[in-house]
Amino acid sequence: MGYVYENMGNKDKAAECYDKALKFSRQAVDIDSNKAEAWRELADSYFSLGTVHGNEFEAYDEVKEYLKKALEILPYNTKIWFSLADFYYDMENYDKAI
Repeated sequence: MGYVYENMGNKDKAAECYDKALKFSRQAVDIDSNKAEAWRELADSYFSLGTVHGNEFEAYDEVKEYLKKALEILPYNTKIWFSLADFYYDMENYDKAI
């Protein structure tokens, strides 16, 4: 939903949705830190919230850490690899995005 609001130009509503997603993602990690998908969702939510606020570069270390944690758990998961590649692409780190 945050993505829809963001594309409609309603950054306040988008941030509200991303903030909720971040809260639920943190809870999922707290419940079971061995779930790779929970770490991926946490990374994606954190990055999306940073993007809507215009400070995605500040989220760089956390997002990378969360995605790498997810890959430690499920190293062959294509969704996680795609999220990592997409993250590097958005950070204009094209060599790592490939």
